[in-house]
Amino acid sequence: MLRRVLRRKIVTDKGVKNPLTLLMAIAFGLMAFSFSGCGRQGFRKATLEFHQTAPGHFEIPAKVDIVLAMDDSASMTQAFTEVSSQLPKFLSDLEAKNWDYHFITTPLGTTRSIDEILVSKYDGNWASLGKWKSPYPGANPALLSIPNFLFTAAEPSAYGGFLTLDDIRQDGKEAGIDTIFTTLDVEAAGTGFMRPDAMTVVLIISTGNDDSGVRYCKRQDQSIVPCGADTSHYNAMGDPYCIWEDGSSHAGGCEVYDTRTSSYSSLKTDLESFVALGDTTNLRVYSAVPTANRANCRDYGYVKSGSRYQNLASSFGGVTYPLCSTPISEVLSGMSNHLKNIKLGFRMRYLVMAEEPDVSTIEVTRNRNGNTETIPQSDSNGWSYVGYMDGVAAIEYPTPMNYVSGYLIRLNGDAVLVGDDSADVQYKPLAGEDEAS
Repeated sequence: MLRRVLRRKIVTDKGVKNPLTLLMAIAFGLMAFSFSGCGRQGFRKATLEFHQTAPGHFEIPAKVDIVLAMDDSASMTQAFTEVSSQLPKFLSDLEAKNWDYHFITTPLGTTRSIDEILVSKYDGNWASLGKWKSPYPGANPALLSIPNFLFTAAEPSAYGGFLTLDDIRQDGKEAGIDTIFTTLDVEAAGTGFMRPDAMTVVLIISTGNDDSGVRYCKRQDQSIVPCGADTSHYNAMGDPYCIWEDGSSHAGGCEVYDTRTSSYSSLKTDLESFVALGDTTNLRVYSAVPTANRANCRDYGYVKSGSRYQNLASSFGGVTYPLCSTPISEVLSGMSNHLKNIKLGFRMRYLVMAEEPDVSTIEVTRNRNGNTETIPQSDSNGWSYVGYMDGVAAIEYPTPMNYVSGYLIRLNGDAVLVGDDSADVQYKPLAGEDEAS
C-alpha cells in the first residue's frame, strides 16, 4: 500500500492590515490638517517603487526543504566532523543566495523523530529577534513560521542535529531508502518542515549501500549475504533449500528469495507517489557514496558500492559524487551549483504589491541580460492586474512553488520572468487619491 502525506498549504489572512498603509494614511492626514482653513487644498499621490526578481536573484526566494541523510555506521566516523564543520557554510551561502530553506538531519540506518529544524531568516520566527527577511511585499511572518518548539533561533553554526559518535550503530545493515521515506512521510508530518510550495532535496552521504527490503541468507561458510547474491555456497548437502539468515531452511534455490530488484522498485514507487502525486520535479536526490567496491575509503577498510543510492539520485534528477575521493566541501559546492542551474530554469508568473494600486499608474519594466525594457499592459504578452489573491504560486515552472498573497500583477506570454530576469514596478496606491479639506 502506497503511503502518502497531506501537505499544509499556506493561507494568508486578509484581515491583517499592512503597516505601510497605516503610516501613509497618518502622514496624509497630518498634511491635510496643516493646509486646512483657506479653501480647497489637495496633495500629490505618492509613488511607490519596488524591485522583484525571478528566482535567479531571489527577492521572492525559491523554497527548498533539505534532508541530510547520513550513514550512521562506524565506517563514517571520520566524516561526522567534516560534515558538521562544512555544512554551516553551505547553508549560510544558500541563504546569501536568497534560498528560503528548511534543514534537518537523519541517520540512514535508524529512524528518529525530528526535534530540531534549522531555517533561513525567511521563516517568521525570526521576526521576534528583529532578523526576519520578508520574502515578498506585504508578507505576514505569523503565517510563514514552523512550530516554535522546533525552531532553531540560531545561525547554522549553532545547529545541534548533526550525527555524532553516539549515533553509531553496530548491526551492519542500512535500510537507508526506507528510512528516508519514513522520515518524509511520517516523522516530518505536522512539523512544518515540508512545505507544499517548496522543492524537497535529499543528500545521502554513505560508505555503504542501501538494503531496504533485501532478504538475507546464510552461506555454508556462515557469511550473511543478500539472497541470490551467490547461489553456489548456501547448502553443504547440495539439496534445493535456501538457508535464511535465522538458520531456517526454505524450499527452492536461494535465487527464489532474491528481493534486491523488487524491493528497490517498490521504494522508488513509494517516493514517486509521495511527491505531488507523481510530479518528481518536487524531489531531488543527491548521493555521495563509493561508486565501486573499494579496499579503502576515507581511511576505513573495505566498502561497498552505493549502487542503489546512485540509482535513486539518477531517477530523481540529482547527481552522485564519489565519496572516497571527493572532499565534503566539494560535494556541497557541487550540489549548490546544481541547484543553481535548476533554479535558472524557473519561470515566475506573478509580482506582488503590498497595497492596492491605482492601476492606471502601474509601470512594469524587465531587466534581461543587462538590457531594460518596458513591459506593456497586455493579456497576451504583457502584464495584467488581477487584484488581491491568496495562496497563488509565484513560480509556475518546473512545478508550482512559492505561494504568495497580496495585490498581484500577472505576467503573460513572453513577459514571464525566466532565470536571472528581474522586474521593476512603479505605482501609486489607490488610498492616495487627491482629497479636499
